[in-house]
Amino acid sequence: MKQRTIKTAVFGAALLLLAACSQSVQGAAQAGSTVSTSSSSSSSSSSSRSSESSESSEESTTQSGDTSETTDTDTSSGLDSDTEYWFTTFCQGVNDLTQYASPDTTGQTLAQAQQTVVEAYTNISVSAQTTVAILQLTPPPAVTKGEDLAKAAIERLSSLSSVYGKGAQTIAALTPSSGDDLKSAIDAIEKEASDAQPSTMADVDPAVLAAAKELPDCQKVLN
Repeated sequence: MKQRTIKTAVFGAALLLLAACSQSVQGAAQAGSTVSTSSSSSSSSSSSRSSESSESSEESTTQSGDTSETTDTDTSSGLDSDTEYWFTTFCQGVNDLTQYASPDTTGQTLAQAQQTVVEAYTNISVSAQTTVAILQLTPPPAVTKGEDLAKAAIERLSSLSSVYGKGAQTIAALTPSSGDDLKSAIDAIEKEASDAQPSTMADVDPAVLAAAKELPDCQKVLN
């Protein structure tokens, strides 16, 4: 029974982790502010490079058969290449991280369960920080508020990495006498992770999020 309680507590950490990461995207999209996608920006820059009139531009667009996107950044998702790459990178990081978030302690002794949680928290921390490092080198989504979105994701993952890294040390230093002692420590770490999350959100076009949800690596993360 105690083993089941421990497992449930760690699963709670998994839910917090996924919600915190995806919320930096989902919560922002719900704001629904008016934005322009990078494809629209590309269209504007393309128009400025060509010295044609707006009438000529419209005619050119009609002939190309694409009324909303330019061909130089078009992808199968409908997002421009930079935005698609950023979302894919972000979602791959979250997918990697969440594989460690629900360790099974069934049948383990208290000492074994404690070590399992330590390893899980350590792996979560390392995975989150690895994704932070990758995202810092990845161009932000090429949409309005894209830089804010990228910053929010990095801040959230950095926060999770810090909390769970310290949490692993806290759990490792425990001398629990029962499963309840271990559960209480885990609950405290989950609360700390929740409280440490930045409250700011980026305003991202819901259409951008809808397209990102269709990306193979993002279907489990954003839906």
